Amino acid sequence: MRNPAQTLALVLMLGLAGCATTGSSKDTPDDRLSDAIWSNKPGVVEKCLKKGNPNGRARPGGSMLAWAFKMKNKEAVQVLLDHGANVNTDIEGFQQVVASGNVSHVKLLVSRGADVKARGGYYNQSVIHFARSKEMMEYLLSQGADIRDPDKNGQPPGFFWSHENPELWRAFVAHGADPVPRNSQGQSYAEFMQANDEAQYQRTLQHNEEIRRDNAWIEQANENMRRQAASAAEAQQREQQKSAPAQESCGWACQNARGAQTELERMRHDNAYKECIAAGGLNCQ
Repeated sequence: MRNPAQTLALVLMLGLAGCATTGSSKDTPDDRLSDAIWSNKPGVVEKCLKKGNPNGRARPGGSMLAWAFKMKNKEAVQVLLDHGANVNTDIEGFQQVVASGNVSHVKLLVSRGADVKARGGYYNQSVIHFARSKEMMEYLLSQGADIRDPDKNGQPPGFFWSHENPELWRAFVAHGADPVPRNSQGQSYAEFMQANDEAQYQRTLQHNEEIRRDNAWIEQANENMRRQAASAAEAQQREQQKSAPAQESCGWACQNARGAQTELERMRHDNAYKECIAAGGLNCQ
């Protein structure tokens, strides 16, 4: 993304030098065409079209036509159309033009072959879903749009907004829309939202129950580990208790053998020492 100083420099270069020397050396011809559209200079746009593709992708995304409409550069739109821009390659761009409310722009696209029944976008909607004025709606209908045309989820035009703009919705109804728009499940918007809220509530309950079960499993695993550690510690302590007397008695036997006054006494203590070692005691040093 360019900063304001870079943008100003770009516009000056576009105006003075034309398309060939503008922008960064890494810019593609389509990048330069996109910048020319932004500069609102139809002459520069025409120069950039010598290498740029009128059906290419604009730098911000979307088609060149949609970008020109967004920049409100009608002259650039005309130049792009004159150079072969396809009005049906970017249905989402057409939807945005309809949503802008500019009927003259929509008429221009339709005059160049734009299909008002074409579908696109995440919900696979026709452009009448984006009409937000009586004039726009009536023009699209005059060109063959279907006022009840549902999207991929079975929701007709106005399903999400009719309750927010009753005046405009009355105009839709006057041209054939259902007074209460319903989806393919027969739900009104209010019923749809209520069902969604209930479904979300049930999903939340299920999620919380899964978390509770996971926490219980973790606590049980921790308890098992604590028990195993305690059992191991007790076993170690028992072993230490078993070996402690043997170590002590071996020590006494060793000392007694060393301090024996007679050979017989030494042999007796020495045998006691050997028995102690055999029982697991430690050697005395």
